[in-house]
Formats: sequence, structure tokens, C-alpha cells
Amino acid sequence: SQFELLLQLKSIENIQQTDVEADAEIVDEPVEEASEIPRLKAKILIVEDVPTNQLLLSHSLQRAGAEIEVAANGQVAVEMALQTAYDVILMDMQMPVMDGNTATRLLREKGLTLPIIALTAHSLDGDQERCLAAGCSGFLTKPVSPDILLKTVQETLKVAEESLRAVVCGTNG
Repeated sequence: SQFELLLQLKSIENIQQTDVEADAEIVDEPVEEASEIPRLKAKILIVEDVPTNQLLLSHSLQRAGAEIEVAANGQVAVEMALQTAYDVILMDMQMPVMDGNTATRLLREKGLTLPIIALTAHSLDGDQERCLAAGCSGFLTKPVSPDILLKTVQETLKVAEESLRAVVCGTNG
């Protein structure tokens, strides 16, 4: 879609211009990274059909240290998840070719137990229940803030690691 915007601006008179470069102070000090960003040592599959959302999600997660791969629909995601070991999948629920609910069900039927976090623009009654019934481990509503995204992924990975540790300790003890 296209649109046109026409602005009628008045000219500004008697404005003193300054030399921005001359006025700028050059500081040669390293910029400190925010210590609040969780560190993610994880391989994450982002399943999202909208390129802008792919970039936003990837950027936030890579900045926190995660290794990212992207699938543009559920069918590609199922193929990738059956061939590659991921720590967590972020699954958009509404996509062309194969939606997130169908892809999640197929992955669970194939025996994959890794965490799958649903991403959806819908937060109506029943949406979260449908995602969980399909086999999702968690649920996030888009647009999701980077902070909430990172905290949710970090907590999901922590729970998955604790569950795995309990299984390993239970079978070896």
C-alpha cells in the first residue's frame, strides 16, 4: 500500500546556525553495555513470516548472545527442527503454508520435547489455551518488548535445564 503526505511548512527567519561538528565534544571512552541484558547461551529457531519481526526478534536475541536461525513458516520450521538441535523455538501462530499450532502439534507428535514459545498478535480469550493445547510451553503476545522476550526465553531455558537435570539425576541415581 502507498500513501502520500503533504506538509505545508512556514519558513523560519532569523535563526542562527551553528557548526555542529565544532560544538561537538569528542569522547574516546568505551560505551558500557547495559548489565541488565540476560546472557543467552542457546540456539534458537525463530519461526516468523514477517521480515521486520524476524529482524527485531533476531536482533534482541543475538545481542544477548543467542545463536539464531529463522524459518518463514511452520512447514520449514518442522523440517529444520527435525534436522537441527535447538534449545528453544519461538513460534508465530499465524503464518502462510503451515500455521504455528499445526507445526507445534507435528513437532510434538515426532517426539520433540524442547520448549516452544507461542508468539501471537491475538490475545483473545482462548488463544493462549489453544497454543498450550497444541503443545506450546509458553505464550507471548506481539508486539513483545525486548526485555520481556529475553526474560521469557531465559526463564524457559532455565526450566528446561532443570527438568533435564531432574530426568538425568533420576535415571542415574
